[in-house]
Amino acid sequence: SEAIQQEIEAARPQTMSEIFTRFQKNRATIEFTSREKALLGGTVARTYESRSILVNGSDGNAYLVTHSANSPFAFSKTARLESAFLTVTTPAGSLQINQIGFLAADPRLIFIPLPKVFAESSGLESYQLALQPERWEEAVLIKNDESNFGRTEFRRLTSSARFLKMERPALGQLFADFAASRGDLAFSKNGQFIGVLADTRHAVVIDDLMASAVLDLGGRFSPENARSTIDKLKERVRKLP
Repeated sequence: SEAIQQEIEAARPQTMSEIFTRFQKNRATIEFTSREKALLGGTVARTYESRSILVNGSDGNAYLVTHSANSPFAFSKTARLESAFLTVTTPAGSLQINQIGFLAADPRLIFIPLPKVFAESSGLESYQLALQPERWEEAVLIKNDESNFGRTEFRRLTSSARFLKMERPALGQLFADFAASRGDLAFSKNGQFIGVLADTRHAVVIDDLMASAVLDLGGRFSPENARSTIDKLKERVRKLP
């Protein structure tokens, strides 16, 4: 049956090249555009772009995940925001998204809910969450800009079980060196999605997509609400790895 076939595939280890190629074929583009107050007065338009894959949530819906540094909502910037818009682009087309969530496990990560019809017609494969990454001795890291990929050993933090501490990645296969950075994506060796690096050493294990806060974008965006939301989340972030 199809369910048995999926279980067989989930148990099969994949090479780094297979995981990287699959990512390239199934990535969506996340583009935030904003207007921000300039330091010397007036406003400037800015664009923030990243790439992600569709992830299956436990509720059956599809989501994208990115680091807040790839958005207007890096915590140091929100005080200057006047507007914020988000467009998601897949091979089948583009869609403006009017709401984002900050991940409960680590608000430095943003997740984007996608309408079911848009996700199903996107032409992209949706990834399963790696609920037991320890089953595999290593993780595969892919640079958010697709410039490289590599493998790394990891261990779960005893002080915070939602985080994996990554060792220095082994050499990638595209270039001679691999320098991990925030926003890189982590996959188990069977190709399931572990999570995103919150900084250069720690990956957040995404086992569910629960929000610590939600922000409206587009016509419903409120600069005051964005500022107060981020201020509240900063206190939580200071306690995280």
